[in-house]
Amino acid sequence: MGKMMQDAGAKYLVMSTPFYFRFTHSESIVEFMDKLADGLEMPLVFYNCPHRSGNKVTLETLEKIINMPKVVAVKDSGCDFHL
Repeated sequence: MGKMMQDAGAKYLVMSTPFYFRFTHSESIVEFMDKLADGLEMPLVFYNCPHRSGNKVTLETLEKIINMPKVVAVKDSGCDFHL
């Protein structure tokens, strides 16, 4: 879908972990995001929405994601200000 949005002229893509699919390891979240980003040329916004996706993103995982070259912003709906 990201490729389709890119081809349609989208300037950014907002990405989250899959809804209702729980990763068992934080590294799996990083690998998932990396694979999605790999096939795209546009900048990405990571959307942390744990109450919908069921995936809690730790501070360590978030640091890895925001250090990905294509990630330019983060939207957080986790309401965990003590990450």
